[in-house]
Amino acid sequence: MPKRFWLEVALFIAATAVVSSTLLGPNWIETVLGLDPDRGSGFFEWLIAGGPAVVALAFAVATLSVAVARAERRRTRATAKARAVAVKAI
Repeated sequence: MPKRFWLEVALFIAATAVVSSTLLGPNWIETVLGLDPDRGSGFFEWLIAGGPAVVALAFAVATLSVAVARAERRRTRATAKARAVAVKAI
């Protein structure tokens, strides 16, 4: 498997863990680190949860667009080869 695949898997796992922690306890930073950067509102936790989620989503979209572009390129090459064979047959 390519390195990019494993990077996407790692980002997905990290994003899932952080978002799940934020959903279950919106003040998990206060509990884990003993810090209170947002004075108990949970906003800081949502910022931390959103970062990996946005990056994972961006990688997924980029991967999908690359896959679509490759499929289009293969289809175009196949069509061009078929036309070349048809022209030679004439």
